Order: sequence, then structure tokens, then C-alpha cells
Amino acid sequence: MNSGPLLFLGLFVTMACSWLSFVLGPQLQIGDMRPTTNMMVGASGQIYPNPEPGAARQGAEIYRANGCVSCHTEQVRPPLDLSLDEHGRPRDLGADIYRGWGIRGSTGYDYLFEQPVLLGSQRVGPDLANAGRRMDAVAVLVRLYEPRALTPGSIMPPHPFLFDKHKIQGLRSADALQLPAPFAPLPGYEIVPRPEARALAAYVTSLHQDGYLFEAPPPPLPPGKTNAPAKVPTKSLSVNRLLKKEPSNFPFAAIRFGLGSATVPVAAVGVPPTAFRGDYFRPEAESGGRYARAPNTPAK
Repeated sequence: MNSGPLLFLGLFVTMACSWLSFVLGPQLQIGDMRPTTNMMVGASGQIYPNPEPGAARQGAEIYRANGCVSCHTEQVRPPLDLSLDEHGRPRDLGADIYRGWGIRGSTGYDYLFEQPVLLGSQRVGPDLANAGRRMDAVAVLVRLYEPRALTPGSIMPPHPFLFDKHKIQGLRSADALQLPAPFAPLPGYEIVPRPEARALAAYVTSLHQDGYLFEAPPPPLPPGKTNAPAKVPTKSLSVNRLLKKEPSNFPFAAIRFGLGSATVPVAAVGVPPTAFRGDYFRPEAESGGRYARAPNTPAK
């Protein structure tokens, strides 16, 4: 019996199924996606997303060239279970939302203007999908030059090749970095970011996944409660507050993980204003405890 035609048919069916699943299927699902106005919270008629500015696009290439995508993701994991428990709390919003890395899971709309999409695959460092809501450009530049200046014990490699060390001639440069004493240059010298560093900082601060979409709705409210539309906060975590230990209006400043009965003002980030117990928020093992407390939240 000649089995050649049967073998060919089997291979053809296998390849056809693969093509339907991995090429045609995604094209039919997201191939025609366009910027949308279907935002659910406080953005009626607003188009989302918007193209990145030119500096941010240049910074994305520097981000790729320096391998940042190897250690950072840009995708907020979606909530696992939005049904309410007996206390009127969502059963499981997902670890990323607990940490304050976003207010909803990422969707295809968040990446419409990215080519290629820098999703990442490992989280050696924190997720950056909403880094622009957590840091300003100065904080990003300081982290690039010396991560341990802001986060003691950080394993992020420094990138001094993105900066120049100048001898101060007359007045100090307006964009010279303000570094704490152990990392500051010798007296009479200053550290100035190169254009590549500024572009990379522009890219990181441009990362934000705003508002609730119909594909990523807000958690449900307990029976009998209502929730007014809330704007996504725009207050950045300034490096000056980090270095000087000044009070911060960081929107997640009062969130605690595993510290007893702290009440979380989640309404500040567009989540329904339900009070959660602090022990409901637990960091995953991968964080190594580094995300056990949000900025400006004193330990007990």
C-alpha cells in the first residue's frame, strides 16, 4: 500500500491547523484593532492609546539595545477572580495590581503603536507597564546611572556609559544628576546624561496603561455601593522625595502588604473604594520581599 498520499494529507492538515491557529486566528482577533474611545472610567470620548513622542520612540530602541527587556516585562497580569467574597472584596485581583503596578490587566490596545512589542519574559526587575505613573525622568536617570543610589541592594546593573563626567566650568549644568554622598562624583565634577540616557528616560516615563477598558473592566462593587469615575493619577514619584525622604503623594503610598489591618485607599487609582485588610495583599515569592511595602509607608 502506498502511504505517501496519506502522509502528505496528514502533514498538510497539521500545517493548515497551525496556520489557522497562529496566523489567521490572531489576525482575526486583533489585526483590525484601532485606537478606541471605549474607556469605561472618566474618559468619555478620549482616544486611547496615543502615539509615543519621538524621543520615546528613540528610547525604545536604546531599551532594546541594552537588553532591558531581558529583565523587565511590560504587561500587567489580569485579575484572577473578580467575584466578591463574603466580606465584599474581590477574591483575587492578581499580584501585579496588589503591588501597584497597574489598575487593570494589559490588553492588546496598550501595544497598538509599539513595534516590536517589548512584552518581556522575565521579571528580574519590576514590571514597567506603568513606570511613567511611578517615576519621573530624573528618578529614571538616577536609576540608570546607579540603581543602588535609590534602592539599596538592587541587582540592576549600572549604566555609566550613558553619562558623561564633566569638570564644572563656572555654573553647574542644569541637568546634572543629584546623587547621594556615596555615589556623588568628586568635588568639582558633575554627572550629565547623554542624549541616549535622556531618550531612554523619555521612553520609560511614557509607559502608562490608562483607564479601564471594556476588555479590562474595574472590579465589581459590593452590593449597595456605588463608585464615581476616577482619574488615573498623574503624580510622579520624584527622585528628590526619594533622596530627601520628603512626604510623597504617590498614589499607592498607603498600600501595605502583609502588615495587619491597614486600610487601602484604592479609590485613588480608580479601583472601587472598598476597604481591604492589609493581610489580603501578599507579595509573590519572586519579589524577595522588596515589594512588601509601598513608598512612604513606614514599617511597624
